[in-house]
Amino acid sequence: HLLELTAVKDSTVKNVKFDNFIGKYNEENAYKEALQLDYTDETTSEAFPPYDKTACQNITITSCEFKNYPAGVGSHSIGINKHTNIEISSCSFENITNVCVDAQNYFNIKVNNNKQMGKNPVSFMKIDKTSGSCSGNIVSGAEKYGLWIGEDSDVLCSNDSISNVKDIGIDVSGSSKVTLSAEKISDCNNYGANINNSIVVIKDSQIKNSSKSAINAANSYVGISNNVLTNGGENGIYISNPSDLSYADNNEITTASYSGISIEGGKKGISLEKNTLYDTGKYGILVCGSNDVSINKN
Repeated sequence: HLLELTAVKDSTVKNVKFDNFIGKYNEENAYKEALQLDYTDETTSEAFPPYDKTACQNITITSCEFKNYPAGVGSHSIGINKHTNIEISSCSFENITNVCVDAQNYFNIKVNNNKQMGKNPVSFMKIDKTSGSCSGNIVSGAEKYGLWIGEDSDVLCSNDSISNVKDIGIDVSGSSKVTLSAEKISDCNNYGANINNSIVVIKDSQIKNSSKSAINAANSYVGISNNVLTNGGENGIYISNPSDLSYADNNEITTASYSGISIEGGKKGISLEKNTLYDTGKYGILVCGSNDVSINKN
């Protein structure tokens, strides 16, 4: 790491340029961050006793440049204590190979107004066991995910711009709770947003040019409203086995080769209301094997 903060409180890193990883890029080094936040533990920070598992707190990282590194800023280890009140803002990430921001085991992280450029990373941001928000970030390409929200996270994502992703724009899984608001996602080779086994609200967002579905959800509670979904490939919205009271209301869906909205399964109180559907191939709305579905005013 070019800079490591281990068990640090009340620190600001500003206007610093982090450039050039000289080690070999391989699987072992894929998560080497230019700026790492760590906690005191014998297995992760052997050089810094006492090993009392103290994490970082109140860290601001702003207006920095991260270039030519496997990972930009963050942590790839999870301890008992969470890094708390971490802000990463107005930074640029160029030619990052793996992940620009790696937020594992954080409480109240804020990732705002950052920009990714140059060579595509695997993902702009990876989130695990973390709460917080991300807003106003510009992601101009990724090999796998724009935003990758994994296990047991609670996150608000708003006003991000994500484009040219080779797999999924935003991927949510692992019993996470996520709100996507006013997101702009375009040109994904798989799904615009993919949700599995989580609680997710998607609202006021624009998703266009996804090779499969604009929104794909499985085994989750989803609330999908007031979105504009264009060129969703196979489906505008595809939901399988939704939780009770899931809904897709007030969406505008244009051009999908199979259906505007498809629902498979679901037990109680599913709502499909006030959606506007254009040019949706085989079906406007398709419901299969479901119970207690309200379809009104589409």
